[in-house]
Amino acid sequence: MVEYKTFEREQRELENSGIRQELIGFMDKFETGLGAILKNAWMHVEAVQTTDLPLLINFSSNILQNSLDHPDFVQEVSSTDSDGPLLGNNIH
Repeated sequence: MVEYKTFEREQRELENSGIRQELIGFMDKFETGLGAILKNAWMHVEAVQTTDLPLLINFSSNILQNSLDHPDFVQEVSSTDSDGPLLGNNIH
């Protein structure tokens, strides 16, 4: 998931890229599905015990920092199920 978010940020920064427009819908669906898988997995204590918590905290921090660095992107996705909106739902 960390590598995916890095890739997504790079693609979103390429404003005039043709690949950006083509992949954006697929990337959003992938992220939503991945978040749902993690949420369901974390309902089991074994999955929580094997989660790399420092990596999860760093991942969450990067998402929140990216939201501060790019407020225009936050407004763009505020009505969709990605980044910040899903962050709390996946961890809860």
